[in-house]
Amino acid sequence: MAQDSPSLFDFLGDEVLVLIQELIEKSGLDEAELEEALPPILKTFMAELTPSVAAALLKGSKAMLRERRADEAGFQKRNSKRWAKSFSRVEFVWHLCEEIGREFNQKYRPDAVREQNMLFEALVNLHARGLLVAAEAIHLLKGGFAEDSLTRWRALHEVLVVSMFIREHGPMAAERYLHSAHFLTRTAARQYMAFHDRAKLSPIKESDLEQLDTTCTVLAEKYGKIMYQDNGWALPFFPAITGELRAPNFSDLEKAVGLDHWRPRYKWASQHTHAGSRHAHANLGLVENECPRLLVGPSNSGMVQPTEMLALHLSNLTSNLLLSNLSIEAVAISSVLQFLVADIGDLSIAKERTSFIAAASEK
Repeated sequence: MAQDSPSLFDFLGDEVLVLIQELIEKSGLDEAELEEALPPILKTFMAELTPSVAAALLKGSKAMLRERRADEAGFQKRNSKRWAKSFSRVEFVWHLCEEIGREFNQKYRPDAVREQNMLFEALVNLHARGLLVAAEAIHLLKGGFAEDSLTRWRALHEVLVVSMFIREHGPMAAERYLHSAHFLTRTAARQYMAFHDRAKLSPIKESDLEQLDTTCTVLAEKYGKIMYQDNGWALPFFPAITGELRAPNFSDLEKAVGLDHWRPRYKWASQHTHAGSRHAHANLGLVENECPRLLVGPSNSGMVQPTEMLALHLSNLTSNLLLSNLSIEAVAISSVLQFLVADIGDLSIAKERTSFIAAASEK
């Protein structure tokens, strides 16, 4: 709540306790009777009180939200000013990558459709997916959520690894990957049906479930029952584990494409996604903080790593798409992209240092 607005605790403070006491006194119950009767008395009281409190809160919500939004706009302006060079560079790289992906799709799609080129389809789809994830991450950076941007980088890393793996192993890998969507949908549908009653959701039509089962049965006859497992589509390209009757996990895919050195950063980015115990000061938004705090909103700290990692992976994902149709033009564009992202980390570090020193000198 804004500082000048009454909080929920104000509404439910001493005045409410007084009202409850009056209600108890009016009941005329002794201590023993009161102990038994108090829960229903409180339930009745809260049923009457809650709508009026909610109405009072909503009455002041417009003013409170107006004040909060003005604060947020001011913060975002200061945040964008501090990281202007870094944000501008990564946004520029994103637009270049989007343009490259769009032109690549337009140029090669007619032949790909005619040839039923599943490798093209898989790589183009993954590139578009990576662009969307990167756009979300950039939005979070500008909003002051470095840690959340890092979690979107985590998703981009997964997209990059899968895209590189598919390009390396060719059309069969692409075909199996694209068909794996049916098995993921079947798994999701079964989970949905297991809980739809408790979740108060409408059931899936039996005919739709049967169609999913039939489709997966046909595909499993062609590609193997391993397709029912996560990443089962990739098993034939891992001779070392084929006999273990298990699908490769994501770290297997990382290692296969030579990106396993990113695993520490991938695990780092996973900390904010999951609910494992973590030191409060470990949040990127607190890296410049000198006193212990619990971060519950935006911060203009910690932008260096997610900005750099985002730009590197976005350029690598685009290069992977380009090099699937090898040409001098593709190599040249890829080289330019790598050059444009090479110094983003240095730009960010330099700005972080100078702006922090300047802010400290003003205190």
